[in-house]
Amino acid sequence: MVLAFIESQIKQFDDFYKNAEIDSVNAETTSRSCANYAGNPAVILRSGTHHLTILGSKQKTLTIEEVLEDKGADPAFTSFCSRVSLAIQVLSSAPADTIAINDSHRVRVVCFINTFHYSDLTNYIQITEYQLVKVEYESVVDWRVKMDYLRCNPKFHGRPRYDFVIANLPRGCIFAQLAFVFVCRVNEHDYHLAIIQPLEKVTRPSTKDVDKKLSIYRWKIRARDRCEVIPLDCIVRGAVLVGDTKFRGDYFIIDTLDDDMFLRVKKI
Repeated sequence: MVLAFIESQIKQFDDFYKNAEIDSVNAETTSRSCANYAGNPAVILRSGTHHLTILGSKQKTLTIEEVLEDKGADPAFTSFCSRVSLAIQVLSSAPADTIAINDSHRVRVVCFINTFHYSDLTNYIQITEYQLVKVEYESVVDWRVKMDYLRCNPKFHGRPRYDFVIANLPRGCIFAQLAFVFVCRVNEHDYHLAIIQPLEKVTRPSTKDVDKKLSIYRWKIRARDRCEVIPLDCIVRGAVLVGDTKFRGDYFIIDTLDDDMFLRVKKI
């Protein structure tokens, strides 16, 4: 009986890893197939991996002026031009005071950071919003490739929906809420970006003991005007957070959603 039990466990183990290898091959094949759409701004091959970020629910392409006319009242778009400029500089490895357009033309970032002369850039810069992001990520538990569907939509089935994510930034992984997902086209060069509203760990004296006993992770969302613009491939995966009804702006991480999230939370 013991021998039969051991044999059954070994068989299950072998079957598990056999299926895992098949899934890995299928995921890589799918990724390579999607990557063939190199000219499609809705498909991004994530840097350093074969995993994809796919954009959907495309909106009308606008100029920077039109975006600010439409969104300017939203504090998330504070210093929008300068934040986009910095993100593009990171992606393009351009010098601090320029954005490389092509070999024969360079546009100074300062001309639309400080003086906001958009007229000279109208033909070079276009903004296209996307309200759906599909993110592939590799589970830290079994290394299988999974995909999250993330929404950044002011009217998703009649209600606003701005999903939370884990973003991998130079300062480390953080939790953040999506505010605006877009492709910035500068003279035929596409830069895939997102405005995020980061969260920061917070400890409240009145809830410290209870939070510790219940193993609750409490985070506070930054003010809306302190949003950041990041490269879209910094998004690792989606996250589920629940707002605290007592303290406005406080959120709890649902780390029991899956074992991958359970392990990631402990390192953030």
